[in-house]
Amino acid sequence: MECTQSSRTTTRGTGMIILLTGNTKKAEQILALFKKEGIILQHRDIEHHEPSGLTLQETALKKAMSGAKLLKKSVLVDDTGLFFEALDNFPGAEPKRVFEKLGYPGLSEKIKCLKNKKAKFICVLAYCEPRKKPLLFEGELKGTLLSTPSAPQGYDTGNYYPYDRFFIPKKEKQTLAWLRDKHKIISDHRTRACKKIISYLKKR
Repeated sequence: MECTQSSRTTTRGTGMIILLTGNTKKAEQILALFKKEGIILQHRDIEHHEPSGLTLQETALKKAMSGAKLLKKSVLVDDTGLFFEALDNFPGAEPKRVFEKLGYPGLSEKIKCLKNKKAKFICVLAYCEPRKKPLLFEGELKGTLLSTPSAPQGYDTGNYYPYDRFFIPKKEKQTLAWLRDKHKIISDHRTRACKKIISYLKKR
């Protein structure tokens, strides 16, 4: 498995921390946030099988524990969901499966039918050291849904963040896709979760 190192500074007592994710965009964002704080991370491009029916927290915990046991190192995993208020929190903890099934046209049709277009992203980061209980750190971003996807030309052609095209963060007028492209989004759900674990690690 290929590894990419982000920094040369480590935190007391943790040793090397391995970021496990098959989503390169997530990896880039998390690596950059940790690097800014001088904390070492190593990325391993691993795509986990995610059983259906679990919450974000349950999935993150399961992936973190199995990763720490397998690698015998401290690991960090990300599990992110999107929750439509009007649809009983659909797509919830399975946004990837839903997008693969519906695509952009299907999502547009579903959102067009909603009177209440409130939604929120939740990012759960699970951190686990070998032979220790995992810890969870969460970040949330509230906003509204746009029925027609909106993004700059050429944005995220790999569909790593498909919902960015539909989601307008609270107090903003553009979708996440436009805000990321213009570097205007200061603190999204993943950034907020990362700040919590970074604070925890730096206090150790």
